[in-house]
Amino acid sequence: MNVFKFNQAVIIQFFKFASMGAIGTIAQYCVLWAGVEIWFWAASLSSAIGYLVGSIVNYGLNYYITFNSNQTHGKTMPRFYLVVVVGWSINTGIMWVLADQLLWNYWIAQLIATATGLLWNFVGSRKWVFKLQSIKHKANIK
Repeated sequence: MNVFKFNQAVIIQFFKFASMGAIGTIAQYCVLWAGVEIWFWAASLSSAIGYLVGSIVNYGLNYYITFNSNQTHGKTMPRFYLVVVVGWSINTGIMWVLADQLLWNYWIAQLIATATGLLWNFVGSRKWVFKLQSIKHKANIK
């Protein structure tokens, strides 16, 4: 089953999503660094808290910029945070296994977790959270 058609508009939307996500990722990575290097927290805990900080940043960016949503926040926000809970679990699980248990460098572990989360969050956001798209996007992305 094809999750979605890979046309030019979807690819553009993915790169817009990744660009907006990079802002939230910077927030997450700042918390990760501070947690590990300043407060001596486990990498998985630092990353988990950073993920939540990044998700707050990413909601508004994706609502207004990536998906140009015309839905109410009452509809999109709960869905967004359900997708975030799954993404948070994936991120924290990867960090716990790779950084905390296998003792990989926490930055390498975080890069793997980030790449995995990016794919999950894009599919979840595109196919469920912001599924009903604005008239502008309906004309360009099917």
